[in-house]
Amino acid sequence: MKYSELLSKYIEESGLSLGEIAIRLSNKNIKIDRSYISKLKNGNKPPASEDVTRALAEVTGGDTDALLLAGHIEKAPEEIKEGLIEYNASHRMLKNESLQFHCLSALDAIRDFKNRFLTTEVIEEDLLNNMLSTLSYFTDIEIDEDLIRSNPFGASEFLSNRITKRLEEFYAANTNYSARVDLNAYNNISDIKEKKQQYEDDETSKNRKDLIEMIKQASEEDLPDLKILVKRFIK
Repeated sequence: MKYSELLSKYIEESGLSLGEIAIRLSNKNIKIDRSYISKLKNGNKPPASEDVTRALAEVTGGDTDALLLAGHIEKAPEEIKEGLIEYNASHRMLKNESLQFHCLSALDAIRDFKNRFLTTEVIEEDLLNNMLSTLSYFTDIEIDEDLIRSNPFGASEFLSNRITKRLEEFYAANTNYSARVDLNAYNNISDIKEKKQQYEDDETSKNRKDLIEMIKQASEEDLPDLKILVKRFIK
């Protein structure tokens, strides 16, 4: 993607007006006006200097390395331009592989933590720490350890959905990316576990109701047998 196309994409995704961008750049001691930014994004000016390019990427929330590299490619002599284009392609692939790797690692860690809690109803500290470690890659996702401890299943489910959505958005934006995984199949283990847990919860609830009815109707001679049944529901 050309420098102008990439910059235009970042500006559009930021939701900022060109005037707002110019003000934010001014706060970084970059003095350019909205007219110059417009010419950059429309391809009517060659790529800006490295300082300006870096500031534009930071202000719009774009990929600084990608925008810098796009600018270098367009300004490079023809004899080295082809090599830079090849590097850019491999660089993007490495970043894509890295994103997918971190997302899948996080999903693995979340699933292990969530499923162990469903089985034992106890927070396993090593699994919690592993989950928090993998999630540290995602600096834009707020991780509240107190919330995870107070609501282990709900919080881990929320985080799992956030990471899954991140990968789905990446796949949607990069339709030619061939190394993608089937997220439905990937998350299927936890889905099965959750359905099993729901079934067991429903069965337990039904059995408790049946037991309460039995106790209400029991005579004195039934009580010893009922005590044995009651113990099944006392932890």
